[in-house]
Amino acid sequence: MIIADNVMALREKFPAVLAVLKALEPHENSFKSEVTMSKNNLPTLAMLSIEERKQYIHSQYDPRKEAENIISKYEDEVSNYDHVFFYGIGLGYHVEAFLNKYKDVPVTLYEPNLTFAYQWLSHRSLKGWNFKQIQNIILQTNEDNISYYIGEFLKSLTGEVLIITLPSYDRYFENQTTTFMNKFTEVVTNFRGTINANHAFEKLWVLNSANNFKFVLNSPNIFEYSEVFNSKPVIIVSAGPSLEEEILHLKEIAKHRQAFIFAVGSANKVLLSHNIIPDALCTYDPNPHNKLVYQEIVEKKIDSIPLIFGSSVYYEVLTQYPGPKVHAITSQDSVSRHYLQKESIFKEEKFVTDAPSIAVVTLEILLKLGCSPIILVGQNLAIRNNQFYSKGIEYKLRSTEVSEAEQADYIWVRSVNGENIPTMRNLNMMRLHMEMLISTYKNKSIINTTQGGAHIEGTTFMALYEVMKNIENNTIGLEHWYTSRKTTYNQSEISRFIREMEKELLLVKRMFQDAVDILKRFDSLIKSNNSPLINQLFPKWDKLINKIINNDYYKVYVQPMNRVQFDMLLKASPEIKQCNDPIKKARLLLDVFGKYIYECLTHMDYCELFSKEVAKVKNSGV
Repeated sequence: MIIADNVMALREKFPAVLAVLKALEPHENSFKSEVTMSKNNLPTLAMLSIEERKQYIHSQYDPRKEAENIISKYEDEVSNYDHVFFYGIGLGYHVEAFLNKYKDVPVTLYEPNLTFAYQWLSHRSLKGWNFKQIQNIILQTNEDNISYYIGEFLKSLTGEVLIITLPSYDRYFENQTTTFMNKFTEVVTNFRGTINANHAFEKLWVLNSANNFKFVLNSPNIFEYSEVFNSKPVIIVSAGPSLEEEILHLKEIAKHRQAFIFAVGSANKVLLSHNIIPDALCTYDPNPHNKLVYQEIVEKKIDSIPLIFGSSVYYEVLTQYPGPKVHAITSQDSVSRHYLQKESIFKEEKFVTDAPSIAVVTLEILLKLGCSPIILVGQNLAIRNNQFYSKGIEYKLRSTEVSEAEQADYIWVRSVNGENIPTMRNLNMMRLHMEMLISTYKNKSIINTTQGGAHIEGTTFMALYEVMKNIENNTIGLEHWYTSRKTTYNQSEISRFIREMEKELLLVKRMFQDAVDILKRFDSLIKSNNSPLINQLFPKWDKLINKIINNDYYKVYVQPMNRVQFDMLLKASPEIKQCNDPIKKARLLLDVFGKYIYECLTHMDYCELFSKEVAKVKNSGV
């Protein structure tokens, strides 16, 4: 039974942990672990193996001394990190040793074995532990959710993290520990990629979304075409090195209309050079260089191929593209998501999530449309014959050939044939995102035909010529499928939202000025060391900040342009809230919020330009 003092401590700060462990109490007698006394009369934990042999998690002689030795090995490293993540708690001796030695370093405790956690809290008191240092205790209740647990931990992380693994876990649970560490690396890579993407694109997303709004209103939504695509085979053609080998097969499929062919990214260049006209092109990249992908189509004025665009795509792609357009609202488009919030597409979650690859975005669209099977062609997600792209694709910014510097940074993954093949970190991130998406759609038929490509979990590998045998009797018809639907958005409702937004702009500008005045007041009171007046000012500040973050103009234009800074503010806010010293609390608030308000005000002129672009829709009567 969990010690009463521990129950009280957990109930106050970690009630979810207590709930999980309380559920184990009726099963205590069936645990495959036990606590015995060490030679120096301290509790030590042992696991019972299949042969009923005891495998000790801690020393049988002096677990406390052992713990001090474990922590001493990290004394040259701790100062280089902002947070320590303990993988494996056991009975917590090494955690306790760390908290006693490093009193200002925040920690997170992760325990993959629930019975060990139960034994820890049933046999060792937490009295005297500094709970302020413990940011979280994570109990692994499901091995399939490791990525989620790590992701939740990273959301509150503000700096570099040091992982300390209990050595006995490396000995007795080697595979489990290795799996966790690999997952940790994957999730951290994705997390940092997201931060970098937010930093790089936060302003482009708003710029593009505002400029693209008129194209959204003048084009049908791809999810209006479920009757056209439901249960129909669709091929996603990507620009990987293996694409060139499938040209003849794709020509045959296109000739007999056996499947829809969607070209993503640069694949259109290869298909068109071989006179294969895809049923659609798909694009979402917010970067200016995305224009180059469609350069030949623009120059030759090819106006017969529909473009399915993510609504936050680089706006000049839409301005220049000569053909028909069909849109999908993206998760990064705060503009369309606000002005079209009453539309049925949002009630039905008919929008797409941002991803590192247009192939992933397109796959999500096809999954939501109910297409079957979905066939991947040229989706290498790896390097083959030193090629990044299929032959016939060359950019000044990105050669078809892989450079020596890129080769030096290769990582190795499993291929569709079970061999190890080289890939690059950005390609691997695309694969991980694709696998994550596929895992959320059970019982969907996704066939990967990419010869020599990376294995994609959740897909079935099959050569394209074999797939053709299964679809040879298909006929999808509808060469001009995109003409069967029209725009249906409520124009009067949109105009009403635009008028309301103009009022919200005036309000938020006044509120930002009020925020600057209060921050100046804080600064003055800090200098005069006036704690009573500072305490009186906190409620006024809280009320104002709540008004700002609930203002529609702020939510649609200002905050999305300052995503990274806003995330930093959220991470710092708990420290401000928990601080009991008025002067120190005011200094923290002035530092954190002062920087954020400054960033917001710096970008207000840009925001007004973007919102005026949207307002033109109302004035033009679109």
